[in-house]
Order: sequence, then structure tokens, then C-alpha cells
Amino acid sequence: MANPNREIRLNKPQDVRRMLQDICNELRHDHDMEREKRARVLGYLGNIILTTIRDGDLEERLVAVEKQLQGDV
Repeated sequence: MANPNREIRLNKPQDVRRMLQDICNELRHDHDMEREKRARVLGYLGNIILTTIRDGDLEERLVAVEKQLQGDV
């Protein structure tokens, strides 16, 4: 489990995804929260994680295209 006192940097979509994955893992084991509420929060965070995956993939593809264009100039 992640160290809650550790400072994290959220500079890239991958950083956000990693943080949200840690939160999701903690929530999955939080049985003090109502089951429906926990499911709703996990669904919401899952949707954000999917967006960060797409954004990260798009960023990687854009960097690759930029490198190709710089090589052609």
C-alpha cells in the first residue's frame, strides 16, 4: 500500500492513473463505507482512469510523431 505521507507529483496522465489506482485499491478494502457508495465511487474513479489511459496513450503517440517529424526536417 502507498505511503500516505509521501508527496506525489501529478505531472503526467500516468501519475494521475497511478494515484487513482492506489485510491481504488484502498477503497476496495474499506468495508466501513456503504457498498453502493463504494461501488459508485469506484465506477467514477474507473472512468477517470480510462480517460488517463487514453490521454497517456495519445501523449506517447504525439511524442513519437513529433520525433519522426523532427527527423524529416
